[in-house]
Amino acid sequence: VDCQFRYLGRSLDYVMNHILEEVSAVAMIDIESQFFECTPKSSGNCTDITLMKSASQQLSLPILKYFVTDVMSKTADNVSSMLQDVRSERVTEVRLLNGYVVDSGFNKYNVECPWNKHLCEAVEALHPLSEM
Repeated sequence: VDCQFRYLGRSLDYVMNHILEEVSAVAMIDIESQFFECTPKSSGNCTDITLMKSASQQLSLPILKYFVTDVMSKTADNVSSMLQDVRSERVTEVRLLNGYVVDSGFNKYNVECPWNKHLCEAVEALHPLSEM
């Protein structure tokens, strides 16, 4: 993706890597915790190890980065719904997306996600105060 994006003095690729590293880490822990909650006495809701490995592969940093980059390339001429919300002074869905990573990471797994947290704060700073 050829983009002239600068965030905190960093390139888009640098920022995206850090955000996706946090997403991947929280997602992997979440998958593993669901798998390891299974016991021989569990009621058949246990995640199959093959399914867990497949999901873990799909949520790895290289796969996530490929997916996000592919979507960015294919939708480069679109105006995202989040940007439309910012331009229309509406509350965005950033808290539901990146905020979920921040909250789950910290509250469930004691994993800090500073890049996702800062992204939420930066986007939410663009919300009109009356709607926050």
